[in-house]
Amino acid sequence: MQSVDFQQLFRLSSNAYMVVDRELRYVAANEAYLQTTASRLEDLVGRYVLDAFPHDPDDPNNASRRMLKSSFERVLALRQPDTLALIPYRVPRQTETGIVTEVRYWSATHTPLLDAQGEVAFILQHTVDVTELQRLKQAVQSAEVEREDASRTAQIEAGVLLRAQRVQQTNQLLDDERRHLNHLFDQAPSFMCFLRGRQHVYELINRAYYRLVGHRQLVGKTVREGLPELDGQGFYELLDQVFTTGETFVGRGLKVALQRHPDLPLEDAYVDFVYQPIRGPDGVVSGIFVQGHDMTEQVRAELEVKRLNQDLERRVQERTAELVEANKELESFSYSVSHDLRAPLRHITGFAQLLEKRAGSALDSTSRRYVTTISEAARQGGRMVDDLLAFSRMGRAELNKGRVALRELLTEVQRDLAPDAEGRKIEWRVSSALPEVQADQGLLRLALKNLLSNALKYTRLRAEAVIEVGSEEEQGEAHVWVKDNGVGFDMKYVDKLFGVFQRLHTAEQFEGTGIGLANVRRIISRHGGRVWAEGKPGEGATFHFTLPIATAREFSA
Repeated sequence: MQSVDFQQLFRLSSNAYMVVDRELRYVAANEAYLQTTASRLEDLVGRYVLDAFPHDPDDPNNASRRMLKSSFERVLALRQPDTLALIPYRVPRQTETGIVTEVRYWSATHTPLLDAQGEVAFILQHTVDVTELQRLKQAVQSAEVEREDASRTAQIEAGVLLRAQRVQQTNQLLDDERRHLNHLFDQAPSFMCFLRGRQHVYELINRAYYRLVGHRQLVGKTVREGLPELDGQGFYELLDQVFTTGETFVGRGLKVALQRHPDLPLEDAYVDFVYQPIRGPDGVVSGIFVQGHDMTEQVRAELEVKRLNQDLERRVQERTAELVEANKELESFSYSVSHDLRAPLRHITGFAQLLEKRAGSALDSTSRRYVTTISEAARQGGRMVDDLLAFSRMGRAELNKGRVALRELLTEVQRDLAPDAEGRKIEWRVSSALPEVQADQGLLRLALKNLLSNALKYTRLRAEAVIEVGSEEEQGEAHVWVKDNGVGFDMKYVDKLFGVFQRLHTAEQFEGTGIGLANVRRIISRHGGRVWAEGKPGEGATFHFTLPIATAREFSA
């Protein structure tokens, strides 16, 4: 059987045909098309079709041009034939007097020609000149004719034009809706694209996707062609898996290296995304919809915070090790100092007692006062040694927290300090409503002892000493204060009060307590509380501290 020469059939067909590629540039046209449009093939091949027809220099964006462009776009997007029932063209026409440009009416069908991968490679246009039929319609509408002739014309229209116009109106509505959806797609904040077929060919891409991957030509290319730097990163394989299995893939915080700029190295980005398979009417996967968010800045911030936390943790560990070593050295030093100081203090105290016992009544009042002063100084030195040891231990000792009744603990401390108050007139104003707190009883006892000892010491010049201890509850904390009517202090020294071995002088020769208040601050701070003070020279001082109030739940078995 003799084979058909389709090329010759195309060339000699009395129907007008032409072919354009994906870029809508002329590839071929037959003799009927060239004769109808008064064109030469060499003038058309490679030319953008919309630069040639519909031709209207006065309105390059005329309605006919938009209709033709929309039809081509539908074919490229849907890979299905599209029909323009009626479209006016301004085309050159060969007449007896030469070539003239006139408006002709055409009905056009655009048919996709697919390649081996099922993608549109070319578009075949078949056009039919329906100018005479359109003019007949216009003549019938503009003239008074007999009913019978009008009925016959209407039947013709019903058979051809009416149906064609309805198809065209439907296509126009669909085209408007498609434009609206494309606008929404392009403006979406998340990146999106649609990949057609098993080779994952880019068909639709929005701006956010281009911002992620860098602006490059992607439409019509496969992912492997468009983003070759993804090779070895696993994304090609994920796309193949989704297309083959039809199962959605969700990725979170995945790193991807992209060649955003041709002359620069790869840049790391982090993305959350979904590969959603799209099925055709037959239920078979036809493509993949990609949607996601660029999480690069957020992930980088999280990594930086993690790095800073690790660095901070390392520094804390190093500093803790330094403090532990320093505490060991301080404790060793403290014990050494304690041993070295206690020996001479014991000798001083012993000889003072021996002198007072042997001399007895032979000592005059001045000598007896000297002996008493020596003994008192030795006792104060012993208390300072005790405070120094307590201060050195405090940094390492574990807190043994429990429920502590402040009122009971305060009574014990008053009893311990009774010798210091002997022979003096002291008014104790202690609240009966002191709360129970959550604290290490031994350490809290030491803090209270230091505060009350200071109050006794600096009210010694008063004929009647007044020492007040009160409290109030503030948001789950006990706010406790110890107030006296002693010599007080100037507030410009308040920041130095809690230092170690600070010596403060006032008009009444007030001096700092050495290490006692430093111990108070350290004890309360270890319990998560705060310490502060206020005072005025000659009018006394008030020391404040906070501790967490004990609750039944915290100590229930």
